[in-house]
Amino acid sequence: MLHHQIKRVLLLLILSTIIVCPTISIAKTMDAIVKVFVTSQTYNYDTPWQVDSIEQSSGSAAIISGERILTNAHVVSNATYIEVQRYGDADKKTAKVIAVSHQSDLAILSVDDKSFFSGITPLNFGPLPEILDDVVVYGFPEGGEGLSVTKGVVSRIEVIEYVHSSLQMLALQIDAAINSGNSGGPVIQNGHIIGVAMQSRKDAENIGYIIPTPIIKHFLEDLKDGQHDGFPEDGVYIQELRNSALRKSLSIPSEETGALVTRVVPGTSADGYLHQGDVILEIDGHPLANDGTVLLRPGLRVSSSYLTSDRQLGDTVNMTIRRGGAKQSISFPLTTRYGSAELVKIPQYDVRPEYVIIAGILFTPLTYNYLTTWGKSWVRDAPIKLLKHYIAKRQKAGEEVVIINGFLSSAMTVGYQDMATDRRVKKINGKDFASFSEFIELVDTALEQNSLLTFEIERGAILVVSSQQHRIQEHELLEIYGITVPRYSRIQNIQ
Repeated sequence: MLHHQIKRVLLLLILSTIIVCPTISIAKTMDAIVKVFVTSQTYNYDTPWQVDSIEQSSGSAAIISGERILTNAHVVSNATYIEVQRYGDADKKTAKVIAVSHQSDLAILSVDDKSFFSGITPLNFGPLPEILDDVVVYGFPEGGEGLSVTKGVVSRIEVIEYVHSSLQMLALQIDAAINSGNSGGPVIQNGHIIGVAMQSRKDAENIGYIIPTPIIKHFLEDLKDGQHDGFPEDGVYIQELRNSALRKSLSIPSEETGALVTRVVPGTSADGYLHQGDVILEIDGHPLANDGTVLLRPGLRVSSSYLTSDRQLGDTVNMTIRRGGAKQSISFPLTTRYGSAELVKIPQYDVRPEYVIIAGILFTPLTYNYLTTWGKSWVRDAPIKLLKHYIAKRQKAGEEVVIINGFLSSAMTVGYQDMATDRRVKKINGKDFASFSEFIELVDTALEQNSLLTFEIERGAILVVSSQQHRIQEHELLEIYGITVPRYSRIQNIQ
């Protein structure tokens, strides 16, 4: 009898453990979930001296170690005021951004009032999950005020384009619902964060994407020295080597696999180390398949670009290549940030747009933000003369496209408006320039010398303005249009 009673007690204890432990874990997880309230204001890239109207939005977040709050960068982008509220708490606390990675769409918030973190067990990070693993998404999506908890499975693990940065990075696809307001919320497996809710596909049902822990851990590791350097890139463009005739022309043995280097962008990490026509066989010991992918884990292939972006800026990457038929090893430091190879600047946040107004002509560097002034369908609606630059790559280090954004109608701009808007400026007084800062230097030199400014525009058009006329009429013209700051450049810090 006693034996049976002992067995019964043990059975009850086991059942109690099975039932109670997950409940405690879930409760602690829910306590660490945060709603983020954001007031934001963005700049108007069509009239860059102005700002748009104030907006209110909300997102989700999670408390992690070090009294930090992890969320999406896009939740707090261009924020002027931030408040956070713990799950189950009626009070809100003022928060601030202490670190942000617009490349990976991640941000860290802090709260000066440390009572906000009282009694909370910070959430830790788990490993990259497997395909078909169950996950749970926590957050505060639209449609209600309370915490939402949805379940799903991991459908894919691959490199995709992050909407916030337009960069290709590793992501998890899940079938759990991710809606507006979910952004920044943790995705949990076995009580650990395995990702952060990021974006969803609007043209399909139940397809959501999350930022996985390798990307999150890279961001946090980068911050250990007190500053965010960002994710690196090598600046290399490759082509598949699946075609047998192409492989034969390059003298590649049948047992070898790899990818053909078609371009190395000037000024990027691989410039001077890799050359057009090289064949990359391995990156840090990982063999490249003929489609340019590498094996991340058994059965899982991803774009080889992940191996570069997974490193820290300053790290050295090692490659085995075939050049001119000979096999060799090369190494080079990763010195350039992801996105630096683009001719047109990737999406910009939390910064003022650069511009300068000379003789009533508005000049700006061409950016993604400016292209989006044509609306959600800007890829279709923006002028072809600008879109051609968007798909191009830099021809020299630091190159930017400087365009004529518009005109302030006056006697100085008569006859120019119809022929030059949204066209690239090629030269000033016969001199080439690469960047917007170099453009401003040439402009200022001409103004100091009291000379004419001749702007050579693509397709052969020429605009000539007088330095003297500019100085005489500038103040009155700016006053008419309500412009108090006629120029802004981040590099020169002039305004």
